[in-house]
Amino acid sequence: MTAAPLLEVQNVAKRFGGVQALTDTNLQAEPDKITSLIGPNGAGKTTLFNIISGLLPATSGSVYFKGRRINNLSVTRRSRMGIARTFQKLEAFNSLSARDNIKVAAERRRRRDHHDHHNPNDITDELLEKASLSEVADITVGTLPTGTARLVELARALAMTPSLLLLDEPSSGLSEEETQAVAQLLKSIVSPDLGILLVEHDMSIVMSTSTEIYVLDFGLIIAQGEPEAIQNDPMVRAAYLGAN
Repeated sequence: MTAAPLLEVQNVAKRFGGVQALTDTNLQAEPDKITSLIGPNGAGKTTLFNIISGLLPATSGSVYFKGRRINNLSVTRRSRMGIARTFQKLEAFNSLSARDNIKVAAERRRRRDHHDHHNPNDITDELLEKASLSEVADITVGTLPTGTARLVELARALAMTPSLLLLDEPSSGLSEEETQAVAQLLKSIVSPDLGILLVEHDMSIVMSTSTEIYVLDFGLIIAQGEPEAIQNDPMVRAAYLGAN
């Protein structure tokens, strides 16, 4: 018997008044894989993320996580099940240090899981090192460069030990060097216990990290496949990658 996908979106539609933002959208994400969702601005990517994370209800269709239908669960319940998310607009605690941003999440994780005996300080130190943040650990996040602050936000999400990490434009506002650092971090953290669903405009990070790519255009999935197939798909090139 085949195991259920970590995340499965089945025939999800979303309507805002007279606007059809998503139509019969189907998508899967698996552990140990980076699945990307790409498409032009306004294609419906963030709307789909909001439905998966519980910020918006679907008009129709179903979202399954670990085989369970989660349409009626709150954002908090989904988080407790193992869904974590970052946002295109930075959501770090600017008045706290990088260390304290991550430690807050690690302590919240321990309160959530009474069987978790990991020390929040140890988790924080481990994530600071993994995200190459040790040198800025005690600096207030609001004074850090955007790229470094995004790494703090990502490390904070990881402190919750999610099974599924939803990343919304993690390279937004970053330099090429910072973008490559994020790409390397994503490849290092994905594991049999963690799958990533990535929304990203930077094709270098998408093509270098993704196992599977879905292309969304005007609320419809127009293509799905491995990076090479997506790059060579005439419909994708016409709709999004800028080719004739």
